[in-house]
Amino acid sequence: MLLFFILIFLATVADGLHYHGCIVERRKALKQSFGYVLLGLSAETLPPNIANAAAPKMSDSELAKIVTEDVTERQFLATADFTRSLYDESATFTDEIDTYTMDKFVIGTKKLFDANRSHVDLTSPVIVDATQAAFTFKETLCFNIPLLHPVVSLSGKVILKRDPDTGLFISYREFWDQSPSSVIFSARF
Repeated sequence: MLLFFILIFLATVADGLHYHGCIVERRKALKQSFGYVLLGLSAETLPPNIANAAAPKMSDSELAKIVTEDVTERQFLATADFTRSLYDESATFTDEIDTYTMDKFVIGTKKLFDANRSHVDLTSPVIVDATQAAFTFKETLCFNIPLLHPVVSLSGKVILKRDPDTGLFISYREFWDQSPSSVIFSARF
């Protein structure tokens, strides 16, 4: 019964709650239910901003190498450990569920996933040009839900849009090959 409740809760959070005909955004759904307590997402001081002068001009191949290392070595989709100097501090991070500021993406990702039990692989090379960097991936994510540690697998594509003047990444966008609800319902415990 508990498993059923958790799956319904996670699916509801992933797709948004319907309240009197209106969709309540995911963050509100988490707050209104017990998600913040369950996931340990209580309010806390954000990490200090890291000064970000424009990244030194580098070739597309150099930038592709760093992004590749962020994904494969630092596992940044599951850990939020990435080369922050490549991103504008106002960059947004969007997945199939919501859009986050950089600090909220980092805090949320670190709290939501168990980095030691999660893994990300590139399924294509990182392709970089003057407007963006793009790659495809597959990942196995283990959620930091006490006692349960559900694991889901998904695949998709990431596009990192670049500012034409600075070359910094100004947005991160994930496109999943699966729907959020199918990912949640595929959870293994």
